[in-house]
Amino acid sequence: MTTPFFTLLQPAPGFFHLRGEDRIAFLQRQSTNDLRPLNASAGCHTTVLTTPAARILDVLRVFSLDSDTLGVLTLPGRGADTATYLRSRIFFMDKVEVLDAPDAYAHLAVIADAGIWEALQVTPPLPEAVTALGEDAWLLPPVDGLLPAFYLLAPQEQAASWMERLQSAGCESRTPEAFERWRIHTGLPGPAELCEAYTPLEIGLDALVAQNKGCYTGQEVLARQRTYDKVTRHLVALRGQKPFSVGAALTHQGKRVGEVTSALPEDAVGLGVVRRPHHTPGSRLETESQPVIIQP
Repeated sequence: MTTPFFTLLQPAPGFFHLRGEDRIAFLQRQSTNDLRPLNASAGCHTTVLTTPAARILDVLRVFSLDSDTLGVLTLPGRGADTATYLRSRIFFMDKVEVLDAPDAYAHLAVIADAGIWEALQVTPPLPEAVTALGEDAWLLPPVDGLLPAFYLLAPQEQAASWMERLQSAGCESRTPEAFERWRIHTGLPGPAELCEAYTPLEIGLDALVAQNKGCYTGQEVLARQRTYDKVTRHLVALRGQKPFSVGAALTHQGKRVGEVTSALPEDAVGLGVVRRPHHTPGSRLETESQPVIIQP
């Protein structure tokens, strides 16, 4: 069982607002998941912003701030680019604005059990829900296959108070480097995998790609990948004999079948994207003159 811990995420994810009566319909056209339930609830949904070729631009956590405004969280370091991209996609008839958040925010990833939340006197949100933590602070639920951690968003001036409260409740404070080690050992995609090199289905984000919504950017490519069994690359966990190099080729009998995407400088584990059938657990590959085994 994982020891409860929290990390102040660095670089910080982006945070901006979508305002106007077309805010949900607009984002519905740009991304993979079905956001229509946000019309009827103050919930939280995760969706993937994709190119026309269905490559990943960003992964967005979207939740209702009030009856006219959505809060949008981006991947670390991508807030400004994503806000600019969305502004470029607004047509003159769209009743929507992309607005910078009015304040600087702290972003905490929190791995916690029921005892931690009870000590904090906080009710953790159910999936696709959000818990308000007083004025301008929110707790978002984990996302299976992406981030199995709660996400605490609070104004920068509240950050020290929340971190002190978490530690008092029994949560360890861990550095972003320690969080990255945990992510790779857990086999979760990060910024290196959530990028334009891959589609959501290749990175295992099937649950974030709805099959029952209207047209959106990249839909045709993702539909073909699903319908015609065209998902030919997969995110995998790697184990070798020495640390990997990010970007190094993964080969089988001298032929390139994938690449290392995430690695640790002190450990012989990493993540990669590999062509089938070499992605199956137990498959043996090579990289930089060392053997590699695909992990379950």
